[in-house]
Amino acid sequence: MGIHMIDVTHKETMYREATASGFLELRGGLAKDASSGFTGLGNVISTIEFASVMATKKAWQFVGLLHPIELTYIRPMITLSNYGINVRVTARTLGRTGVEMDALFGSFIGLLAAWNVVKAKYCLCSGGKCEPMLESPGSSAIFVGANPDIVGIRDIRVESKVKSINPIEGEEYVTRFSAPPIVFMFDATDEPLYRGEALSRGKIMLRTESIDLIRNNKVEKGDVRTAAQLAGMMAAKKAWDLLPLVHNNDITDVRIGIDLEEDGVSVAVLTKNISRTGSAMESLLAAGVSLLTVWDMVKKYEKDENGQYPYTRISSITLEKSEKRPI
Repeated sequence: MGIHMIDVTHKETMYREATASGFLELRGGLAKDASSGFTGLGNVISTIEFASVMATKKAWQFVGLLHPIELTYIRPMITLSNYGINVRVTARTLGRTGVEMDALFGSFIGLLAAWNVVKAKYCLCSGGKCEPMLESPGSSAIFVGANPDIVGIRDIRVESKVKSINPIEGEEYVTRFSAPPIVFMFDATDEPLYRGEALSRGKIMLRTESIDLIRNNKVEKGDVRTAAQLAGMMAAKKAWDLLPLVHNNDITDVRIGIDLEEDGVSVAVLTKNISRTGSAMESLLAAGVSLLTVWDMVKKYEKDENGQYPYTRISSITLEKSEKRPI
């Protein structure tokens, strides 16, 4: 079955708006630190806002069958709590197709950028200096396992979608936080070369009808599993282009498995690299992009009579393993 974009040439130009959100769940001291807006590699809020806006504008480059459209408004809204970080993105356009996938992508990348900032639990940043410590005190030979205080990303969903003849007036505002205006990229200059490996998993909840269409290769846009795998592989190689504080990595392998389940589609992503850092963020990014590609290809079948998505959501994206061994 061929893979193709939907032809929107003859669709009417209308005002379109969508708001999407998701949550990065944290535990313990890490959640408490993040609730101040400053942890790990610095200012979490500013990093999320910047990454979300840039990613929303780039969604069409990563979710392969999206149309490039003129976005007239993008607003990320961040809520910090003792349980984690909520990222909500609103996007607007005057165009021939909706912006829900763009808003979803912006929200996901904002969450992943937050993950990248707070995961540096043992990187102490203050007073304009960033002093790295051993991730596993007492052992510099091998780092195994994900940060236990990061539970994962969950509940990525479309909160609302609007299609109208007339634009909606008004602008949303958020409470400003007083986190220091300091952001760091981890200095890997003196790190040895590592052979890294990371494994992430994720799942999207779908209607039974959509799952059957995927299984029987009857989705209008084409082969969902192949498209999702290819999109995820391409994304893994460009994590540095989306996440402001991620290093350019030498990714040597990306493997993506996609399974159909009774209530949705699950993905597993294995990445390998030879670099001075690991490949956890590349693996997580690939998982999220694969899931969003699935969503984009079946969204026609997931909408209700009002054009909303009452059932569809990415229920979880987690990091199962992150390992790096000096060569």
